[in-house]
Amino acid sequence: MYAAVKKEFLIVILEPILDKKIGNLQILNPNLIQNHYKIHGQRLDLLVKTKDEIINVELNTNYSEEIKIRNLHYVFKLASENTERGNKYKVCYPIIQVN
Repeated sequence: MYAAVKKEFLIVILEPILDKKIGNLQILNPNLIQNHYKIHGQRLDLLVKTKDEIINVELNTNYSEEIKIRNLHYVFKLASENTERGNKYKVCYPIIQVN
């Protein structure tokens, strides 16, 4: 029951931000894949998948150049993780990031 309420709440919050009807969503694992031993673990604040897209929500308490670069890195990493082999680098799902 808690998960259903949580999803409903997220939909209520995200629909006005994105200015679109979301319908159903799935909460995904927020840990990004670590491809190299020198790269530390990366964890997103909230990662959800709708029927048509992947949405990453990042909550930042302040703004700095470092946060801007980190958030861009998250989008690029999500795009690379969602690129299927043999599809000529076509992203399977559009990625939306809300900061």
